[in-house]
Amino acid sequence: MSRMFYYSPRVFHFTRLSITILLALAISFVFLLALPLSSALAVSTTLSQTTVNDFNPGNFYHTGLTKDTSGGGDGDGEVRLLTIGISESTWNPGGGANVTGLPAMQWHAAAQKDGHLFVAGGQTSAGTFTSAVYYTTINSTTHNLANWTATTSLPGARHGHSMVALNGYVYVMGGLDSTFSPSNVVYLAPINGDGSLGNWSATGVLPVGLSDFALVAVNNTLYVLGGADNSGAAQSTIYYATPNTLSGQIASWATASATLLHPTDRHSAAVSDGRIYVISGTDFGDPATFYNDVYYTTANGNISGWTSTDIIPNDLIYASAVAFGGQLYVVGGASNAGSTLNGNIVSNLINADGSLLTNGWSNSPVLSTARQRSASVLSDDGWIYVVEGNNSLGGLSPLNTIDFGPTAAAGALKYAPSGDFTSQSVDLGAAYPLQEIRWLTTVPSSTSI
Repeated sequence: MSRMFYYSPRVFHFTRLSITILLALAISFVFLLALPLSSALAVSTTLSQTTVNDFNPGNFYHTGLTKDTSGGGDGDGEVRLLTIGISESTWNPGGGANVTGLPAMQWHAAAQKDGHLFVAGGQTSAGTFTSAVYYTTINSTTHNLANWTATTSLPGARHGHSMVALNGYVYVMGGLDSTFSPSNVVYLAPINGDGSLGNWSATGVLPVGLSDFALVAVNNTLYVLGGADNSGAAQSTIYYATPNTLSGQIASWATASATLLHPTDRHSAAVSDGRIYVISGTDFGDPATFYNDVYYTTANGNISGWTSTDIIPNDLIYASAVAFGGQLYVVGGASNAGSTLNGNIVSNLINADGSLLTNGWSNSPVLSTARQRSASVLSDDGWIYVVEGNNSLGGLSPLNTIDFGPTAAAGALKYAPSGDFTSQSVDLGAAYPLQEIRWLTTVPSSTSI
């Protein structure tokens, strides 16, 4: 009778002793073939894992795959420690991305779904707010953008609002209307196949009107974090709702058990591996307080508490944030109590338990100009698009540029200090007792495994 042999995953731990680390595996299996005359013959087979497709079924922690040939790679799939931050050599500043059809904008909101980017509302000039909505498509090869096209406008002008795409719908909620009053209205519109939007309709309203809050989607649930109410006071309350997956409608919002660690608005938030990260922000009370803390929670519907982690180097307001590939990226914003505009993307590695690497923030001065009130959008394959914003503290100069680039690429100067790669399970289909497993790896001489 045949018996299948299964090889359980093997974990490799990497420690960085050189700037790059490449790994290719050749796994040799030796097993005994049982013969009728009670004799035995050793039979050997080899399974090589050297390409992107070979390694992809494994699990990565502070490691990833590269097609880069620098450092000894063959250009088709080596395991490498993650690059930290954004590489200037692969970043496309200023007029890098196509903005044809998209007017200059700040204090707007943006989202991405299935290769389409959406921008809604915002401020086109000092005191001029818009209800216009635009969309474009990401070129899967060049990552540049097609010409922007106007689609169905919002029912009313908004700025300081939030936007997210979920389950075939785009949601726009809250924000200040043309009278500077915070709204509690939530709109949704279906995404058509070409990226255009159908008609907007109102759905379950927020319990209070809010502006300058953070909005994220985790496991089909929407979370509204903090923000400023109609008196301008910062809030710490968290609301959450799970829309109907077919109609997109929201029946009602619930209030989470836990609040933010302090009343906060003008902050940013991002999601990684089912966890929500809240970054910096302010409370314009008397006196005003500016925060540089970062904290996170696992989102399972209700939120019961937060865990603080490595603080960001400077307090930030009007920044934006995304997370991809085990790293958190915070883009632009105003620091030093809102007195200094930043042209940087700061980033940190996310540990397996959700914490950030202690003293791990890396500064990448890649933005074409310092800015605030921009919107950062992440493509499905990990490219960041920094959409417009303004480059003056007074907020009077909306930008008409989009910076973009990959989150991990060749040319980086820093790599993760260590990481793990867990190989996939290997089924040899053998029916004989295993005698030996040999691992053959190719690594630079200055690297330890």
